[in-house]
Amino acid sequence: MKKILYFLGSRSLWVMLGIAGLIILVWFIGPLISIGEIRPLASKVIRLAVCAAIVGIWLAKAIFRQYRESRRNAALLKEIRAAQEPILKNASDVSSMSRQFAEMDKVLKNAKFSKSKNSLLARLEEGQYLYQMPWYVVLGAAGSGKTTALKRSGLNFPLESTLGTSVSGLAGTRDCDWFLSDEIVLLDTAGRLSLHDNHSNKDSNDWEEFVSLLKRYRPKQPINGVLVTVGVDDLLGGKTNIPEISAELRKRIHEMHTKLGIHFPVYLMITKLDLLHGFDKFFDHLTEEQRNQYLGISLSDTEGMETPIATASNALSEVVDKLRSSMLGTIHQLESSEDKAAAFAFPEEFERLNQAVLSLFKELSKSSKFEQPISWRGVYFSSGTQTGQHFNPILDGLQNDFQLSKKYLDSDRTKTQNNERSFFLNRLFSDVILSEANLAGENKSWFVKKQMLYWLGIGAIVTIIAACLAMMLNSYSNNRSYLEQVGDKATKLSQEAKKYTEAPNLLETVTFAEHVKDTTGSKEIPDLSSPPLSYRMGLYQGGQMEDVGESAYRRILQDNVMPLISFKLDELLRTTSGSDGINGYNALKAYLMMYDKEHFDAAFMQNWLMTNLSKAESSGMSDQQKKSVEKALNQILSKQSITPSVPYDETLVERRRQEIAQRDIATMVLEDTINTVTLSGKEVITSVSFSSMGGVQSHLLFRRKTGRALKEPINFIYTKEAYITKVLPAMVKSAEQFFNEDNWVLGSYASQSQSKATVLSDAQKLYFSNYIKAWNNYLSDLSLVVPKSSRESIQIAKLLSEKNSPLVNIIKGISDNTTLTIDKRITDKADSKIADWLNRAGLSKLLDAEGEANVKNELAALKLATPVDDAFADFHTLTETTNDQPPAINSVTEAINDLYVYLVAVNVAVEKGVDLPPDDPFVKYKAEVNRLPLPFRPMLDSFSEIILKNTDKIVDEKLMSTLEKQLATVTNSCQEIHQQGYPFDRGSETNVALESFSNIFGPNGMYSKFTNLSGEAAVLARSEKLETLTAKNSAFKDRFAKLNDIATIRQGYFDKGSETPTFDFTIKVLLLDSSLESVNVSYAGKSYVYSHGPVNPATFTWPSKEENALAKIDVSSPQINSAGISSTGPWSIFRLIEKGKIIRQTGNTTVVEYNIQGKNVVLEFTTSTAFNPFNLNKLRNFQCV
Repeated sequence: MKKILYFLGSRSLWVMLGIAGLIILVWFIGPLISIGEIRPLASKVIRLAVCAAIVGIWLAKAIFRQYRESRRNAALLKEIRAAQEPILKNASDVSSMSRQFAEMDKVLKNAKFSKSKNSLLARLEEGQYLYQMPWYVVLGAAGSGKTTALKRSGLNFPLESTLGTSVSGLAGTRDCDWFLSDEIVLLDTAGRLSLHDNHSNKDSNDWEEFVSLLKRYRPKQPINGVLVTVGVDDLLGGKTNIPEISAELRKRIHEMHTKLGIHFPVYLMITKLDLLHGFDKFFDHLTEEQRNQYLGISLSDTEGMETPIATASNALSEVVDKLRSSMLGTIHQLESSEDKAAAFAFPEEFERLNQAVLSLFKELSKSSKFEQPISWRGVYFSSGTQTGQHFNPILDGLQNDFQLSKKYLDSDRTKTQNNERSFFLNRLFSDVILSEANLAGENKSWFVKKQMLYWLGIGAIVTIIAACLAMMLNSYSNNRSYLEQVGDKATKLSQEAKKYTEAPNLLETVTFAEHVKDTTGSKEIPDLSSPPLSYRMGLYQGGQMEDVGESAYRRILQDNVMPLISFKLDELLRTTSGSDGINGYNALKAYLMMYDKEHFDAAFMQNWLMTNLSKAESSGMSDQQKKSVEKALNQILSKQSITPSVPYDETLVERRRQEIAQRDIATMVLEDTINTVTLSGKEVITSVSFSSMGGVQSHLLFRRKTGRALKEPINFIYTKEAYITKVLPAMVKSAEQFFNEDNWVLGSYASQSQSKATVLSDAQKLYFSNYIKAWNNYLSDLSLVVPKSSRESIQIAKLLSEKNSPLVNIIKGISDNTTLTIDKRITDKADSKIADWLNRAGLSKLLDAEGEANVKNELAALKLATPVDDAFADFHTLTETTNDQPPAINSVTEAINDLYVYLVAVNVAVEKGVDLPPDDPFVKYKAEVNRLPLPFRPMLDSFSEIILKNTDKIVDEKLMSTLEKQLATVTNSCQEIHQQGYPFDRGSETNVALESFSNIFGPNGMYSKFTNLSGEAAVLARSEKLETLTAKNSAFKDRFAKLNDIATIRQGYFDKGSETPTFDFTIKVLLLDSSLESVNVSYAGKSYVYSHGPVNPATFTWPSKEENALAKIDVSSPQINSAGISSTGPWSIFRLIEKGKIIRQTGNTTVVEYNIQGKNVVLEFTTSTAFNPFNLNKLRNFQCV
């Protein structure tokens, strides 16, 4: 019955019952749980997964706990073994200790302790590992009876059957015996660890190691209590210093309090009670059950903590009273008077012992406010074996007082040596100590850490649960919103459905079908097959809605779109004719396929329909709509048939056959080839453009006349790669198909008058003609960048001159893409090699497998040079290499490089003002450029002309700059002279020196030297004078126009090329007042006198040799006798003229009227120069340039 109750109380049993119940709930109640209309556990697979997860979590937890406990136990046992290594080193390999320890080590590795004897119960209940059982430390002096008391405790040591009878003291931590029962672990410490007698440092270190091991392997609760043993002989023998022992024991207990960080119960055990006189007689009659009872006093927590001495004294007195009360019954059972006398004396002896115990207990209970009080749980008496001599205080006192001989006392003090009955031990351990194992506290730091982890775990679990609930609620809300959106869309589409049935349109119907399918979609769920987490948690409905949408989509395609396809095919046949070429042929072919499943070709049908639908809807059909229509057609045509919705029109078919039979087959083959390649090859053919051929620097050299980008390619159909890999195979296949389909497409109108080889050759010729036209148009759009400066010209020339320049690369690219002849290495070899090439090109499988001869006939035309090669032969000539000679294009780049070097040299010469280099590179450049084909020849010719213009412009600009600098110096000097006075300033009293005047206007003056050019300017002007440059260059003419005034002035003042100013002039009197007798004009010592009569002019020369030449006019008459005006200085004649009134000044004549004292004289001054030097307006208006 006890076993059944124990089995029913087993934790493992109830855990398994709980798991089973939870699984039953999940399996049977789970399908009934719903969230709205969603039942997350309705599926058996999900329920199985949940049940498996429950069992898996429990197993994982059990395995982890088992692993953790086993690991801790192994660590503890390892420490035990490590402590025994010094002992084993000194033991023989074959000694009993060595064998016992090896065997014990083997058993302890996986030992678990269980009280159950039943194997089933033992499996169900959780046995305890060594570190999990209650641990007690036994303290006491050496020989105090600790080990004997533990051995005779009556506890069950389950390893004793394996390790022998000596299991009581298992080898453990050094100087500590381990007693391992199935309920408790007792650590019997050596006396030196408790009292630290000798070698105090070593004892202290060993004790600290012992305490640290306890804390390491049992951090939560290192020990459950402490047993302090004191022998009767120590208390009554008189040789033991009880206060000292008490202090040491108390110190050990306080050290454990401090280092272990816990509070634990302490038991005081008085051993060797059998040494009291009369013990054996008093208790000899006890049965085994009575001996198993405990003898002593128990103290409550409050009593043990606050008033232990008084409580213990009263309790011990009660024990003495009980012994006395039972004494008569005990004596009555004894026979001899000696035994009765001994039994009679025992209560007195015990009372005397109590006095010593109280003194000891008082010493042990001492404490200070700095120490934690010891929790004493009781004082107990025991006897493990009955050996040794009795202590009789009365007899001992008589012996001392009366000096009695020991022979009169020994008879009563001797005991039997072989009586090993234990008294008062069994129930002490089982009913007292073990029952109070839970009184020990837990390590505070460990408890805080555990509580923190516990609440963190609780918080994490609560957070996860709350998050899961929140996510489920969010998922429910999202899915409900999603279903409402789908419902709203479906309602709206159901209202629009009528419109598509009343006025059917293929594109609109496909769009409607797509909308029906997209009804299940949502912006929040981009991919219905992979929804966001916020829509999951077992509540996602998108998958089911997607299936519904897909089903509705297919139904619309079958019921609505397929009939429209049938109508479309009928419409295409009716709207096309034989004159439409391949389109008419394909319309007839598609129409016939609709009624002939044997010849149905889904790929052809889809391409044909998509091509025509794209044309019909070209203005409003988006890319997305194209994809939708293509997807719908693919879905419909996947069944390899179309159900016709229109009757077969035989008359229309016959008419179209007749029209198509009149068309050229080669033209239709080419059209079909281009359509096929356009649909399939654009994405896989490498595009060819000026950028792809020329490289990344092409944009630095070239532009397109139409403004298009250089990277915009030529039609990919007209590239070599397309011709070899796409056009040629498609052309062969198309020709093959035409001949194979001729009978069932054209019926009786089928013609076999032409061979496949002839049709293929004619189709090629048409293709080559288009090829040449496409490339000519593409190349004609290319132009060279026009340089805007000499620097750009140099940069362009540099790029053109490189071996891998864009120019060279484009020419090579053109040459490569216009070389369409089949590889000469193949055509030059045996004809069997042609088949190998066909395999690589993918052509052999498209031809009739009628033998090699047939293959050669079919490809005879392909082996010849193509018209494309002939049309672009100039490009091939430039890029071909023969006899290890470099290609001709290299000489062109060399000529351009020479031009580049020339341009650089010109710039350097201009900058440094040295002679310009010869223009020989231009001659070579012109010759080499003439070898280039169109459009590059005129392109580079134009470039050279621009270079010449830019070069001249550079030289002129440099010359202009040089002249500007030179002219600045001349201008400064001129301004200094100009400010010196007359004749530039009429009112100035000072005169400009004639030498200074010559320095400005003379033939060797500063302006004359400037205009004649010298030094760097002369080099830049290429030996031309400024007048010549001004005449032919508007920039020079505009800048130096004012220098013409200097030349004019020079003509008037420097007659006959004189280096100094000089000219001849005449003076003639035109009018002499009648009241005057004569006039005398004198200049530089020469006089001219006139009296009324014939007028003869007088000639003079300016300037006078005299520096202060006098110019004077005198008149005479009877009334005034003599009067006149005069001037002096190098400009005296000019000043004299300006003192009169200039009446007229034309050409080289100046007429001046003088009024001298009221009398008028008119003189005429005539110069020998073309410019009248007396007209000073030019000088007065002159400004230094």
